[in-house]
Amino acid sequence: MDIERTSGGEVHSPNDSETDESVTSRLLHCVAALRGVDVVDLPPLGRTVDPEALDALFPPNGDGACSLSLWFAETRVTVDENGDVWANLPEEEG
Repeated sequence: MDIERTSGGEVHSPNDSETDESVTSRLLHCVAALRGVDVVDLPPLGRTVDPEALDALFPPNGDGACSLSLWFAETRVTVDENGDVWANLPEEEG
């Protein structure tokens, strides 16, 4: 799984349609990388969004039908229609 840091402080995980990495897994890893914690130290994602529904909206082949933004673990996360995951901190923390 590729996780990149942008010059603006965002963390980005591009969808790689050649792997079967779920959007849920990439979302968790992006937030953990941005926050500097291990994935197991994050709150349960299921308290914010249904992980199965999220994965159904954004299949690994990058053929998503929408984009989605949400707050998870005090982090703004966006998944675009290609299944790319973007995470950034609120302005006052960045």
